[in-house]
Amino acid sequence: MADQFQEKSFEIENQETPTAHTENQTIEENQIEVAQVESTKVPKWNWAASGLTWMWGIGNNVPLMIIGVIPIANIVMMILGGLNGYKWLRETGKYASDEEMMKDQKVWNTIGLILFIVQAFAYVVYFLVIVFYFFVMLFYMTNRY
Repeated sequence: MADQFQEKSFEIENQETPTAHTENQTIEENQIEVAQVESTKVPKWNWAASGLTWMWGIGNNVPLMIIGVIPIANIVMMILGGLNGYKWLRETGKYASDEEMMKDQKVWNTIGLILFIVQAFAYVVYFLVIVFYFFVMLFYMTNRY
């Protein structure tokens, strides 16, 4: 039994321990990997999916976004597309990496942001016209006599 204990202690002593150089090297490699992941960080909001809804869906093989053609559903799809657009793009398998996806989506996002602003302005104007029409009608109805 003493011989077995001595053999095990001999094995433990003779095992190579990692040096500080290899530990520092693995730490540096991990930091490089984290830096690469952060450099290709994908934004949380997809302006292209939000602003272009069904057009973006057809162009990027995301058929769920075609629901954006329906008048009231388009507002819901603008929000859902903005929140889930990048996730849906990853699921299509169209892009090998996030860098490739972001490079391709840059033009889509620019056009989508512009169209989103135009649509938001149109919704505000539409709402103001309806409110104005309501108050004009209310004024005429109360002052008829």
